[in-house]
Amino acid sequence: MSFLTQDLDATIFLVLHLAAYSSSTLDTILSKLSPLPVTFAKNGESLALGRMYLAPPDFHLLIDHNVLVLSKGPRENLWRPLIDTLFRSAAVSFGTRVVGIILTGYLDDGVAGLLAIQRCGGITMVQDPADALYPHLPNNALAHMQVDYCLPVEGLARQLIQHVKTPIGQEFPPPKDLIEESLSVDAYTSDVPNRQITREAVGLSCPECEGTLWEHTEGSLTRYRCHFGHGYTEHSLLAGKSNTLDQALWTAFRLMEERVALLRKFIARGEQSGLRHMMNVYQKELAALLPQLHQFREMLSQKSFLPLEHSSPGQQTK
Repeated sequence: MSFLTQDLDATIFLVLHLAAYSSSTLDTILSKLSPLPVTFAKNGESLALGRMYLAPPDFHLLIDHNVLVLSKGPRENLWRPLIDTLFRSAAVSFGTRVVGIILTGYLDDGVAGLLAIQRCGGITMVQDPADALYPHLPNNALAHMQVDYCLPVEGLARQLIQHVKTPIGQEFPPPKDLIEESLSVDAYTSDVPNRQITREAVGLSCPECEGTLWEHTEGSLTRYRCHFGHGYTEHSLLAGKSNTLDQALWTAFRLMEERVALLRKFIARGEQSGLRHMMNVYQKELAALLPQLHQFREMLSQKSFLPLEHSSPGQQTK
């Protein structure tokens, strides 16, 4: 932030993964570092040059030409706000005038959006992974596309300032599929029966709503979307499935513990009432269940089914 200049003739938008119900003071923190005024975006607000807008917690930040739009549309890559949705809407609205920058972070939110900016003639920049605190996201971006610039943060700021002073290239209409996907963030919350599914379904379910997933490949990047609009890259889908599996295992573990408690209670009652036959049945079931409960406890303590790297709040900034 401190590498930018106060007279920057551009508008900056920033998405950081924040907890949905957090009371964020990010605007106050960044205001101390940035030469530009920093505020959380407001729905319906007109864009202003020389300002920095932040995506509020639990809202997608979209750009509809010169107006900011805050949306409660479906989460993508397990997050809301999302970098991809911001990048897509900016690319559709402003085309060659957009500069997309991916900084330090986990997983790959922002990569699909950066591809959208590139397709619309915008400039793409990625922080040098060697300069990033968390290089996983920059590395993912570089693995899927040839970006215009890959530099340390200070170099990206200098290049951005220089690019703002450069004449805009020839503009052209955005691809139809990007327009449709940009609009879908709100459309998926309003008109379920009239949606048209244009891609092939795969035998996978959505971690958020358990609906069928459709697969879409763009270059080397494969993405998935369900009927209600939840979207995933391969990395975020794996993380989502791991979270779902974690919840399912804890549910199974709780049910097994409750069954053990009930069996012990029934056995104690059987000993008092003389119901020897039922007591023997319960004792056999308890003897079979206890080793399974122990195995579940060991598996949950090791968490061997979780991915090596998973997304963490506050680790992705654009």
